[in-house]
Amino acid sequence: MRAKTITLDMITDDVSKRFTSKYEESDDCWLWLAGKTVGYGVITINGSQYKAHRVAYLMGHGEIDEKMVIDHLCNNRACVKPTHLKQTTNSDNIHRSDHFGNEEYCPKGHTNFCYSSGTRYCRDCRNEHQ
Repeated sequence: MRAKTITLDMITDDVSKRFTSKYEESDDCWLWLAGKTVGYGVITINGSQYKAHRVAYLMGHGEIDEKMVIDHLCNNRACVKPTHLKQTTNSDNIHRSDHFGNEEYCPKGHTNFCYSSGTRYCRDCRNEHQ
């Protein structure tokens, strides 16, 4: 599923002030403290929710190519530090996350992981299908 498109013209002074009040800066990651969905920060702009890391990328780097996703180089979904975010293809993003194997949540938001034959799967999702 593609993320909702957000553009620079949507980032008003009010949105920028609200955004910067919702994370905590540190020497490492800037952690989103407000609402989250499956570990990703979310912010409401003009009545629609957007992923906070996409807004952070937009504010720090500029427009996002509609064919690209934003990858957390730090592998922390709650991070909104622009230097930890990179535009990449969905394929490369998936490959990187599979390589690091540090996903905290399955696509449905469960955290009950197990390994079988070298593959990680979510026990909760597997049980739903049985």
